[in-house]
Amino acid sequence: MLQAIDESVLHFLNGFANRSTALDMIIVRGFQMPSVRFLPLMTCIVWLWFDAGTYWKPRFLLLQGLPGTLLAPFTSRAIQSLSPHRPRPMHVEELNLAMPGGVSRDQLHEWSSFPSDNAALAFAIATTVWRVSRPLSLACFAWALFVVAMPRVYAGYHYPSDIAGGAIIGILSVLVCAKLTTTMSALNRIGSLEQRSPGLFYSVCFVTMFYITTMFEDIRRIGSRLAELL
Repeated sequence: MLQAIDESVLHFLNGFANRSTALDMIIVRGFQMPSVRFLPLMTCIVWLWFDAGTYWKPRFLLLQGLPGTLLAPFTSRAIQSLSPHRPRPMHVEELNLAMPGGVSRDQLHEWSSFPSDNAALAFAIATTVWRVSRPLSLACFAWALFVVAMPRVYAGYHYPSDIAGGAIIGILSVLVCAKLTTTMSALNRIGSLEQRSPGLFYSVCFVTMFYITTMFEDIRRIGSRLAELL
């Protein structure tokens, strides 16, 4: 039954593919840029941090969400690597999918379809925002679903269940890590660094947020090259 739902939603979204060059360009090229996928979500984190002013609790909640946000895409990638390989929909000839402009069936053969690490990261960020601002998190969850996740089904990169699996990983990563860091001692030390050395604190934050926004692309490439050498 799950497979039937997967294919039904997949064919519905993919049915709009390869009909309009402009639409394909926006969804495949535009929505896949890191500055479009994740930068608006990370901007919400920055907004909430500075909007908190002198109130420590919202900042504490944001810091609590950081470990889960970092963990989510790596957990998703680990599951991809360790679980049985699931071919991407675009590689399953029986599905007879239309390939949008800019998408090639020759790509992503080495990566399993389940789960989606893009969805894991997007929903992890949205969950972090949810713990601080429920109204703003609605926009973040909508962005995660319609801008980050659905275009990947449209392009044939993922099944809807891959997106659902990634979303669950992202949400649980943040909630579990937050539960494990209920003591404020370690996070208080991180927070106090802002007062003692704001230059160092915000430089580290900038680098961390850069890697989150780019989905650790440089680190993953280096890791892949090292794995090939070993």
